[in-house]
Amino acid sequence: MTDQNFEDAVPEVEVGPVLDQKVSKSKPIKNLPTDRVSKDTQFGILRAYAKASEEQGRGAVSNNDVGRFANISASSISTCNPFWNDAGLLVREGIKQRPVDAVFSFDQAAEWGNDRPASKLAQILAASWFGKPLLARLSLKPTTVNEALAFLAEECKASLEYKPQVQLLLDYLEMAGLITVDGSMVSKVARGGPESGEPAKAAEPDVREAEVGKGKSGNGRASEEDYHPFVLGLLRKLPEPDAPWSTRDRAKWLQTAANIFDLMYVGGDDGAIEVMYAKTSLGKGDGT
Repeated sequence: MTDQNFEDAVPEVEVGPVLDQKVSKSKPIKNLPTDRVSKDTQFGILRAYAKASEEQGRGAVSNNDVGRFANISASSISTCNPFWNDAGLLVREGIKQRPVDAVFSFDQAAEWGNDRPASKLAQILAASWFGKPLLARLSLKPTTVNEALAFLAEECKASLEYKPQVQLLLDYLEMAGLITVDGSMVSKVARGGPESGEPAKAAEPDVREAEVGKGKSGNGRASEEDYHPFVLGLLRKLPEPDAPWSTRDRAKWLQTAANIFDLMYVGGDDGAIEVMYAKTSLGKGDGT
């Protein structure tokens, strides 16, 4: 797989007739991790935020406050802040920043030699503007690195020049134990992985990816193109396993499925399917 997927997902920039004219890159609509500071240094600065804030009763701190612990210039620290604000790791208060609780947990885990201290950031990053949509996509099936980068680039409208910074988004999710990158493939880590203390492993195939004969993809496993759009939309409405889902909402989903089948298939002239919601004597909803 080449960079073609990524290139296809970003807008082309037309270069004018003046050959020495410098083409400016379009700014993404979301803040990306800085590429001026290494990944490891960024996580070190995040720990320094926790230490500086702890010294001030877990209050907001300045770049200079953090610099005393990180041994790095305030200007370098400031390049990290916009992404951390967007990701939910820091809360801006005036000209200062206050780390969220997960950052303190991350620093403490690192202090005690936890093998994967960044897993303490998993819940925040899983709900972030980049983590939530990518993890939802990976719940359906693993994808290639380039396809994941192209997907994230589309989410933030980043041009190709920002590819190194988009790559850092995958690095953050991997460090947090939310995804695994194995060669050219990206997979979602099984539920409970980041905090379990067990080695991260790829999630089990979703029921929506069950083997149903030889699909159009030619690998014996169904892909999105094997499903009718109505069915695919219906499957995407299913909550994650173990997620709350009321009986009333289950009944609505089943009725929607019945209506879709009426539209898609013939031979149902002998009656109509109606899903009823009723409460049992114990007060619990029961779809019948």
